[in-house]
Amino acid sequence: MGFTFRKCLKTHSGFITSLIILSKTELVSGSLDYIIKIWDLGTLNCVKTIRVLSDKIFVKLSKKLILCSSFNDYSIKIIKLSNEEISQNFKGYNGSVTSIAKLSKTLIASGGYDASIKIRDIETEECLKTLDLTDIIRIIVKLNKYQIVSGSYCLIKIWDFEMGQCTKTLNGHTEDVLYIVKLSKTKLLSGSEDCSIKIWDSLTGTCLTNLKTTSSVTYLVKINKTQIVSGSEVASIKLWDLF
Repeated sequence: MGFTFRKCLKTHSGFITSLIILSKTELVSGSLDYIIKIWDLGTLNCVKTIRVLSDKIFVKLSKKLILCSSFNDYSIKIIKLSNEEISQNFKGYNGSVTSIAKLSKTLIASGGYDASIKIRDIETEECLKTLDLTDIIRIIVKLNKYQIVSGSYCLIKIWDFEMGQCTKTLNGHTEDVLYIVKLSKTKLLSGSEDCSIKIWDSLTGTCLTNLKTTSSVTYLVKINKTQIVSGSEVASIKLWDLF
């Protein structure tokens, strides 16, 4: 399995912090320029620009709602894409929230600068469980009904979030793991500050592919079975073919 570069989209003026597939034809990007952009995946043109005080988009709740936050604000916001309004604002975190994974209709896993992963109910805002680590949480991804994956300094960890236990640790990156994508039931894709993209076997913990890039990989999105999109610290978005 490998990669082929397709096209670079360069319209943000700041660090690319997030990329989310909104629909089969739309991609949403977030940046440290505090601008959210919606892209047409067919033409690769920007079709809408939203100026909000949020620099990272975490979760698509629906085609009209996204969950996001700002590095300087210890809270999570739900934004309506139709009118650009903040519909909910969740506070009470002990540091900047760097990642959120949607686990179910009401449950999310959040983590950040307090070096812990919190399982929360977004309807009641109650914290149901806390998983403690030693480093800042950079990314959290849902693996299956019972497991999540986290990325931090050099390490990728697989957790049973119901039991509150780490079941596997993947070693190989030499800097912060900034993003992780589930490619299949047994394969994970990771991007790091060490300027590499890696493909892993999640069952054995083996690194299957190691691609070196020219800048830190800040974001990764799987478009389909053969294509991924990466974001970088130099405000560029790259489209790759997997083979």
